Amino acid sequence: MIDMNLEMRLVDALKSKNRINIEETFKIIYDSYFKLVYFCVANYVKNKEDIEEIVNDVFLKFFNHLDNIKIDGSIKYYLTVSAKNSAINFVKKQSKLVVSDNLENIPTSQDTNYSSELIDKIRENLTYEESELIIDHVVIGKSLRDIAKEMDESPNTVKSRYRRSIIKLRKLLGGAKHE
Repeated sequence: MIDMNLEMRLVDALKSKNRINIEETFKIIYDSYFKLVYFCVANYVKNKEDIEEIVNDVFLKFFNHLDNIKIDGSIKYYLTVSAKNSAINFVKKQSKLVVSDNLENIPTSQDTNYSSELIDKIRENLTYEESELIIDHVVIGKSLRDIAKEMDESPNTVKSRYRRSIIKLRKLLGGAKHE
């Protein structure tokens, strides 16, 4: 298993405190997991330059904190979780909620803090599936058709689930209309 070999090699390199060995091991890890980390980020971020910047940040943070990282799980798991979290944080910072015309009763704001708070409320009050559907469509801007393809479901099923989730969210947020 390549992951276990990389983990052992990294542990050995860190124990040796040989910087060249550590850097060589990091390069192997980078080359082995670059595409996976890129894919994880690209699920949330669509701009190629932003994706590349986030991917580089994920690996840079990994490298800069090698001494502090506890490799209890796998390197692959650590990097994919880090990539997903970095991408979500990027989307939160960059997002400006714009809701489609027929579902205009969800709060919108140009204020990033407000958007982040709304995303947090969505995640707190809806199921994982419901919140991801709304965030993918409203925040990230994926079409319901694309989401349906990713989920391997019919577009009508996803559209119905989306509408039910929006109605549920409106009720949970007090039914207030924000424009």
